[in-house]
Amino acid sequence: LIHTLSLHDALPIWLGLTGGLGGGLGGLQGIGRLDEDERKRRKLMQIVDTLKAIKGRVSEDGIERLARSVGLECLWETGMGRGGKSKTLIIAGTGLSIDIEFTDNVVETVTLGFPESPESVTRHADQAGKILLDDLKLGKGETVLTKRVDRFAGNLDRMARLDKLSVMPQLNCHEAVAGIHDSLERLHKWEVAKLTEEEAMSGKTQDQIVRAALLKKSGRPAMNAHGSVGLCLEYWQERHATSQGEDCKTWSLLLECDQSSSMVYPPVRVSSAWISPSVVKSNPTADDVLLSASDVVLDWQDPPNILLPSDPDQKDDSGMEGIEQSGQLPNQKFPDVRFVAKFSPPLTLPYSAAVQIYDSTGAHLEPDALAAFDALVFPPQTAEPSEPDGAHRRIRKEQLVSVYDRAGQHEKRSHSNTLTIPKMEYALTLTEVPFSHPRELVQMLPILRQYTRLSTLLERSFGSKYTSDHKTESEDVPGEESTVRDDFDAFMAEASHNEKDLQFTKLPVDVSLYTQPGPSLRIIFPLGPRIADILVGIESNGTLSIVSQNILPKRDGMTEATKTKSLTVDDLGKILETCEDIGIFAEFLRKRLG
Repeated sequence: LIHTLSLHDALPIWLGLTGGLGGGLGGLQGIGRLDEDERKRRKLMQIVDTLKAIKGRVSEDGIERLARSVGLECLWETGMGRGGKSKTLIIAGTGLSIDIEFTDNVVETVTLGFPESPESVTRHADQAGKILLDDLKLGKGETVLTKRVDRFAGNLDRMARLDKLSVMPQLNCHEAVAGIHDSLERLHKWEVAKLTEEEAMSGKTQDQIVRAALLKKSGRPAMNAHGSVGLCLEYWQERHATSQGEDCKTWSLLLECDQSSSMVYPPVRVSSAWISPSVVKSNPTADDVLLSASDVVLDWQDPPNILLPSDPDQKDDSGMEGIEQSGQLPNQKFPDVRFVAKFSPPLTLPYSAAVQIYDSTGAHLEPDALAAFDALVFPPQTAEPSEPDGAHRRIRKEQLVSVYDRAGQHEKRSHSNTLTIPKMEYALTLTEVPFSHPRELVQMLPILRQYTRLSTLLERSFGSKYTSDHKTESEDVPGEESTVRDDFDAFMAEASHNEKDLQFTKLPVDVSLYTQPGPSLRIIFPLGPRIADILVGIESNGTLSIVSQNILPKRDGMTEATKTKSLTVDDLGKILETCEDIGIFAEFLRKRLG
């Protein structure tokens, strides 16, 4: 009987036997309404998020609306200057004031002040005000109708957040950040002075020595740099071996404050003495030397905690009401504020490395979701074909590499790059990490540089940002699919005549990425009548080491004259460190050894 019934006929019988869903079809309709309401809610939230991201244009009303949206007070004053046409918007917070002068919706001047802050904060106000003015004034080719307020909005939000978390006069978050700057600046100057005394730095300029401290030591603190108001700790620069450090991409940590229960994470402290005036310990113990990551033992200090008067009317939402922490009196409390370092730009690391960084700060890592390392670095395209063999993911990119021929003439050569990821590794992209002491930042820098070096090498040969030397995505995908075995057989067929140099219209450069036990790249390309096979390890601080290679002979039995003219294995790592480009690295070796 059931087989002869249609779905239309069987549904009422089934509902009658089971008592229906929530009292019949009304229950189904109710579920349908709930799903529809949920879809509408999600769509509305997407619209709200989109509107929040749109900050608008620079105008009198736009900036006032923006300032009020971040919790700051606004007051207008009509000026007597500029023919009586000027108006001044006064933006004020707990310990922050910004005066913006307008003339016909055009920003003329910006004055930033910190009325209740000490000299450690106020001495940076003028430079911060210049950045805010640059964010708002009309640039070349801009008009009142096209000038966006986005950059100013980011800086204003950052300052407003510090101001909102401050509890004057006991807690000034602007002063807390300035104190970390002073301590890190003291350490940086000491490291630069020590580098100047090293023999390896003989003949180097002061800028080169400062850059060496940025790349190999404790980074370089900078207040109000790179168009951002506030403190950052620079730890990496692209092409640092060949550039002058100007207008080159810089990786840094933006150091700010964020709201957090003092029961969950150590609270913020206000001090300029996070490290002693002497910087290093004069008589370190055996344990100090053992725990130190370098040949010197830094003399880090632990400033006292900040205590705020407790609010009896404020209810504790942490579930630990009545529990007193060490050093806390019944009528006092620790601030529910912590330091946070934000990655600029965000950095993708294997999950194990991210856990190591969080462990170094005493924080607990709770990722929303994990993804494969290659999927985060190179998100799969919708049109990306699956590999016929299905064993590995491969990423292809055609690249034009700038080289100089033997006659010294500049030319561009075409490379066909292939990146293979033999083993999936879970990873995540770090955007921020909490910290309680600046020494934790210094300790994590070697790992950050390691994976910044990896991301730079991969991006230059396979990324989409370097479009000037790359073909379009449609040209990257080969017309015919082939397996790894097919490519290998075709590659070796051209190498069958060992007495000839291999000739290619597009030089094949095959790279394999490994992330365990540490990041490494295996680079394979034609080199004269041979096939070069080089395994490059990426170590702490971004140092490149050659794990294995087949292009340089063993040193045994070589004369001193031969040694002085030939490359060494260490030279290979330094060459790749200098050019920071796998394509240029391959072309250099083909010219030198091919």
